[in-house]
Amino acid sequence: MIYWLLTTEYPPFYGGGIGTYCYQWAKILKSKGHEITVFLPNDAITEFAERTIEGIRIVEFSPHLVNTASFLGFETMISYSFAEIVKIYTEKEGVPTWVEAQEYNGIAFFLLQKKHLGYPLFRDLQVLITCHAPSFLYYEFNHVNNYKLPYFWIGEMEKYCIQAADVCISPSQYLIDRLQERHSFNRKFYVLPNPFQIESEPIEKGTAGHQVIFLAKLSPAKGILQTLQSFKSLWRQGHKYKLKLIGNKNYFYHAKQCMMGDYIIDSYSEFVKQGLLEMTGALPPNKVKVELGDAKVILVPSTVDNFPYTVVECMAEKKVVLASKQGGHREIIEDGINGFLFDHSQPDSLEEKINQIFSLSEEELMVIGNNAANKVAQECDPTAYHTKKMQVLEICKQEVLPVKNFIYTHNGPEIESDFAGKSNGNQEALLSVVVPHYNMGHLVKETIDSIKSSTYQNIEIIVLDDGSDSPESLMVLQELQQDNQITIVTQKNKGLAEARNAGALNAKGDFLAFLDADDTVHPNYFSKAVDVLKSKPNVHFVGCWVQYFENSNSVWPAFNPEPPYLLFHNMVNSSSLVYKKESFLAGGLNDKKFVYGMEDYDSVINLVANGYKGVVLPETLFNYRVRKNSMARGFNNENKSYLYKILAEKHKTFYDNYGVEISNLLNANGPGFEIENPTMDYHLFSGNSKYHKVLRKLFSIIKQQPLLRKIALAGYSKVKSIQVL
Repeated sequence: MIYWLLTTEYPPFYGGGIGTYCYQWAKILKSKGHEITVFLPNDAITEFAERTIEGIRIVEFSPHLVNTASFLGFETMISYSFAEIVKIYTEKEGVPTWVEAQEYNGIAFFLLQKKHLGYPLFRDLQVLITCHAPSFLYYEFNHVNNYKLPYFWIGEMEKYCIQAADVCISPSQYLIDRLQERHSFNRKFYVLPNPFQIESEPIEKGTAGHQVIFLAKLSPAKGILQTLQSFKSLWRQGHKYKLKLIGNKNYFYHAKQCMMGDYIIDSYSEFVKQGLLEMTGALPPNKVKVELGDAKVILVPSTVDNFPYTVVECMAEKKVVLASKQGGHREIIEDGINGFLFDHSQPDSLEEKINQIFSLSEEELMVIGNNAANKVAQECDPTAYHTKKMQVLEICKQEVLPVKNFIYTHNGPEIESDFAGKSNGNQEALLSVVVPHYNMGHLVKETIDSIKSSTYQNIEIIVLDDGSDSPESLMVLQELQQDNQITIVTQKNKGLAEARNAGALNAKGDFLAFLDADDTVHPNYFSKAVDVLKSKPNVHFVGCWVQYFENSNSVWPAFNPEPPYLLFHNMVNSSSLVYKKESFLAGGLNDKKFVYGMEDYDSVINLVANGYKGVVLPETLFNYRVRKNSMARGFNNENKSYLYKILAEKHKTFYDNYGVEISNLLNANGPGFEIENPTMDYHLFSGNSKYHKVLRKLFSIIKQQPLLRKIALAGYSKVKSIQVL
């Protein structure tokens, strides 16, 4: 079996649960004779390079493998580069048996999109997602507003990966339950506890004394705040239990806008001075082992967790583990038998368990430690894990998804419409391209030429002249009238909305596209869009990324338009879409009330609200001309605000369904019309000036270095607080 493992963490450079899992699983695959390749981003690599670690092929690639940094946020950019490296190796070596990826940060988002969109090098991939630590869940428990951008968008990518994978595995039922509480995943999950190979060399035992070790990064989700409160209470009662915190103290504590280590020192300094509280920061594995040998109990007080390797590793070393019930570890720990469990929902639960453990004899604790090691050997056996996982993969490989099953992230009304084209023999179905035209004679020929250059050949072009009166435009229209492929339809000047509608009503094709008279399309756009429309009954329109030209060279990275984000901010350049014509006529006709623009945005909302869903091809296939005197240049915050008001009132029922989400998006990010795309750090620098764009670029670079990112965030918050004062 040829197995590709996509991950953001792999030893020796990265620790943590994801890295540990990938290392354990890669070793198992190699030992069973499979061909295993690990794909890992590395900012020190210019393009990509191979090396071997313990006989396992590691492919390291640059996060900038594709030049998307100017228009995609850091996490989304990495996801796009993951898809690119898979493409490169698929071209070189063919399709692997399986591709596995973590759901964290949505690293398989673009890979899965291209698979379901039918891209040739992706459509045959079998993709497994293993859930580890979804940020949309962990942000919540880390007291971070997960509606802030880009956090919200990262969560949307993660949800899509979970929903769109061929198979989804979780190390615990607990994690699945928490995910299902927050999103209705319409899929089956498989539970396989993480594998772990017990080492032959045990930890050297030290003098345990009264020491309790907290072994995790110092974040709210790991339970550090509740831990300190409970120990403060114990210390106030006269207990002299020593608490040592081993883990990353440079976690940025968003709620207090500072590093967690600084917060702890400031808030619990009296106990540090008394020697009851010690904070070491993160330690290398060899030093952690020494510390564990001296510990009486290992504390894992997570407020949410999946199946943490900290628990597994410590139990395997016969250490006494005290963990919360708020994690998948409760599925391996039997309270009082092979470890201890407390409940965050029960007051004083942690304090009571600490006192109980310290009341036990060394012999009793030794029995619990031995039971713990036996439980890990039983539940996390590498050979048993391999056998079970291979069985799951074989079952899922036999399950063929329906061709319609392009996976949308969110549930909602969904209309299916099988392609019933009127093509004869091998002739392609007719595509009608409507070109609304008003005094664009100096540009429309370029637009027409781009349409005629399309690889899709069976096209009728309808130039809907909306009452042009300039001599140049009238002369050009007369010339175009001589072309048999072009139909000129003339009406009195009624505006863009009615021009598009009139063009659609005059169209003879099964498929329909609009192209403004100053824009152009890539030769492959219509072919790719129509292929998706023909193959997917539940896809009614197709868009793409947009390349600006003339007075701008920016890129607009569009995304599948789905609520709730669709109702907060336009996700797709609506003037560049290709439709099933019947679907557009049923739900997409433009509304002339939108006198300042956004009639195409309204059209998309109306389509989606009525079950006519659409998708986006993640590549630049449409060219949008930015002119100094264009209609879009007349936009300002006042008329945008007015148009958003009309949108909300017109689609009141649809908006009502997502009121909480829309309110949270607005509170976290401000008005949607001030957003360019959801992948950027707008909560840091919200403006669209060149100054703010440069700062966002700088932060994109800083985000590539985790410690620099946290230091920068802390410094930024201090500057902001000074400005407020």
